[in-house]
Amino acid sequence: VTEKPSLQLPNFSLPTRFKALQGVKIKRVLGGSGAHHLLVIDVEGRLWSWGVNAKGQLGLGHTNNLSEPAMVGGLLSDKVVVGGATGRHHSVVFTSDGSSYSFGSNKYGQLGLGACKYSILAKKAPEELVTTPTKNMVVNCSAVSCGSEFTLWLTNGG
Repeated sequence: VTEKPSLQLPNFSLPTRFKALQGVKIKRVLGGSGAHHLLVIDVEGRLWSWGVNAKGQLGLGHTNNLSEPAMVGGLLSDKVVVGGATGRHHSVVFTSDGSSYSFGSNKYGQLGLGACKYSILAKKAPEELVTTPTKNMVVNCSAVSCGSEFTLWLTNGG
């Protein structure tokens, strides 16, 4: 097994804007307890991600760690992202039409896809990784929160 190098970020003494976000106005910052990655939504509803990506939680189609923000595309390319949250190894966002998309580890079903392949009884079952935004089963989403290995959605506004 080859171990990926740890993510090395420079230590700045003053607030510094990432080059990738120069001229981009940020509307919302999405982070979570235990997460080693970050998502931001800009004023146009585009999603950006960076940080540790061992399980595909950045939604960029790979598992490489990133020290600079990258825009998340795929199924979100023509959507307006309005909210979301991050867990330890997964991310969940929702769009202006109430649709929800998730990516990263689905080990315990935290992506809301309706099933998971992992079982405590089948200890050698592979962990399901989703590396691009995937529409999950949640509709009419108005808020979402992630714990380390679970997700809670608020639907229909209450």
